[in-house]
Amino acid sequence: MRLGPRSALVLLAVFYTALNAARPLLIDDAAYEYFSRHIAQAPLDPYGFDILWYDQPQPANEVLAPPVLPYYWALVRSLVGDRPSLWKLALLPWALLLVFALHGLFRRFGRGHELLFTAVVILSPGLLPSFNLMLDVPALALGLTALRVFQSAAERGSLAGAAGAGLLAGVAMQTKYNAALAPGAMLIWAALEGRWRLWLLAAGLAAFVFVLWEALTAHLYGHSHFLLALGDGGPLLDKLAIFPCLFSQLGGAFPLGALFALAALGAQPRWLVLGGGAVGLGYALIALFDVRCTTETRDVFGGGPWQTEFDLAEIVFNGFALAWAAGLAAIGWRLREEAPRSPASRDTLFLLLWLGLEALGYVALTPFPAVRRVLGVLIVGTLLLARLPAPARPLRAFALGSALLGGATFALDWHCAAVHRDAAEEAARLAQGGGTVWYVGHWGFQFYAERAGMRPIVADRGGQGSRLRAGDWLVVPDGRVEQQRLRLEPDKLRPMVRLTFGDAVPLTTFPTFYGGRTPIRHHQGTRLEVDVYRVTEDFTAK
Repeated sequence: MRLGPRSALVLLAVFYTALNAARPLLIDDAAYEYFSRHIAQAPLDPYGFDILWYDQPQPANEVLAPPVLPYYWALVRSLVGDRPSLWKLALLPWALLLVFALHGLFRRFGRGHELLFTAVVILSPGLLPSFNLMLDVPALALGLTALRVFQSAAERGSLAGAAGAGLLAGVAMQTKYNAALAPGAMLIWAALEGRWRLWLLAAGLAAFVFVLWEALTAHLYGHSHFLLALGDGGPLLDKLAIFPCLFSQLGGAFPLGALFALAALGAQPRWLVLGGGAVGLGYALIALFDVRCTTETRDVFGGGPWQTEFDLAEIVFNGFALAWAAGLAAIGWRLREEAPRSPASRDTLFLLLWLGLEALGYVALTPFPAVRRVLGVLIVGTLLLARLPAPARPLRAFALGSALLGGATFALDWHCAAVHRDAAEEAARLAQGGGTVWYVGHWGFQFYAERAGMRPIVADRGGQGSRLRAGDWLVVPDGRVEQQRLRLEPDKLRPMVRLTFGDAVPLTTFPTFYGGRTPIRHHQGTRLEVDVYRVTEDFTAK
C-alpha cells in the first residue's frame, strides 16, 4: 500500500520521537527536569526555587530556561508521573509541527522531492541527535511554523493569519530566545511581498507575548529572565571568535550537502561517486587518527600571540562545509537565470537573505559553539539545494547515505549518554552499607545520580557547605563530566573502587556535539572513570 504524503510525514515524526524516547537523558535535559518538576508542584511560581547547575545553588531565574517547554513538560509529568520515556514520547506534537513546517517550506521553495528533502533534514546527523528534552527542536518547530503561517497570510492578505503567526513567534521566542530570528525572516518576506502592515501586526503580537512574560518574571522575581540571560552573553565582538565553528559544525551536521549540490547541478556520476568516497574517507580518518595541531598568530595591532588548537575532525568537517558552500554558490549562480522580479527570483532572494540572517544570528545569539546553533543554517541551506530540479536516483542514494550517517551519529550519542547513566547507577549500587551517598557532577549523570538516591555535594560558601560524616560515601566522576568546583580532603577519604567504562569505538559526541567545534571527534581510551570513596572523618566540602 502506497502511503500518502501526510501519512508519511506522520510516520516520520513518530519515528523521530520514538528514537528520542529510547535515549537516556543527557546534557541540559537534567536542568530542565528540575524546572518541570517544580512547575508541576507550583505552576504559578515557575522560578521560585534554587537550582544547583553550576558551582552553587542559585535562584532558578538565573539559569536560562524560558517557560514554554518546562510548562509543557510539567503538564506531561503531572499526567504520566516520573517516567522519562513517556516524557519524551509526549514530545510528538513538537515533532509533528517541525516535520509539517519543513514539508511546507520544501513544497513552497523546492522543485519537487519535498518529502525526500524533509526526511533528509530530519534524519541528518544534525537534526536526528538534537531531539531531546532541551529547548532547540521545539523552538525551531514553532519558529518555522510561524513563518509558514505568515507566508500564507501574506499571500491571502489575512490579518487573522498574521496575528496567528505573531502569537506563534512570541511563543517560540519564549521557548528559546534565538527564535527571535523567526520575526526577522517574516520581515524579509514582508519586505519582498510589500506586506508591511501584516508584519507590523505579527511582530507587535510576538513582542507583546514576549514582553508580557518578561514583565511578569520581573514583577515576581525582581529581574527579567531574558535580561539576566542577556547579561551573561558577553560582548558581541568577542563572539566573532566562534564564527569559524559555524563551518566545522555545519560540515558534520550535514556532511553530504556538497553531494546534493553536485546532483542538483547535473554533475557526472563519477564526480558523485568520488564525492561520496571523500566523505567516507573523511570519517575514516577521524576514526583512525588522533591528529591535533596548534597554530600561533598575532592580530594586526600586534596583540597575542594567540594559540588555536585544531583537530582532524575540525579540518575534515570544515572541508565538507566549504565544499557545500561552493555548491550553494554555484546553485546561486545558476539561479541568476530566473526572470528578474519573478516569483521564483523573489523566492531565491528570500532564501539567500534568510541564510544571511541565520549566519548573523549564529554570531549574535550563540554564547558558545554547539551543533544545535547551526540547525537554522542547515535548513535554509538545504532549501537552497532544493531550488534546482535534480535526478531522483542520486538524490535517493544521498538521502539514504545521509540518513545512515544520521543514524550512526545518533547511536553514538545514545551510547555516550548511556555511559553516564550506567556510571551513576553502578556507583549507587556499590555505595551501600549505611551513610549518605554524595556525588559531584552535572548533565545526565546528575539526573541519574539523584534518581538513584544520591545527594549533590555543595562547597562551603558562608557556612552553607555539605557536611560529610564518617561512614558516608562520595562518588566522583572524572573531569569529562561537567561538575561543581570544590576542594575535598583526601586524607579523610578512603578509595573503595574505581569504575571504568570503555569500548573500542574510536569516536565520541560528548561533549563536543553539545558544546564544541564539531559534532563528533576522535576518541581513544576510556569514556568515563568514576571513583567511589568512603568518608573516614567528618569534614565540610570547600
